[in-house]
Amino acid sequence: GYVAENIESARKALNEASLNPDVGLIIITERLAQGLRKDISHLTEGKITPLIVEIPDKFGPIEEKVDPIKELIKKAVGVEIKLE
Repeated sequence: GYVAENIESARKALNEASLNPDVGLIIITERLAQGLRKDISHLTEGKITPLIVEIPDKFGPIEEKVDPIKELIKKAVGVEIKLE
């Protein structure tokens, strides 16, 4: 796997992992993903894999952020999902 602890190493790992045909899932913390939003959008544009999932880090979830799973579904299906 690929491990990164800062934006630059995360960007490098994200690019390498996205080019590897054996990688189907990339898990990244929400805080790192915030700094890589453009990179993530570019890498997922028009692609099914790898699926990029953002998870909270040891400090907990980021408040008031866009849910990337909901955005992925909206992009793929064209319908917004509202959870209550």
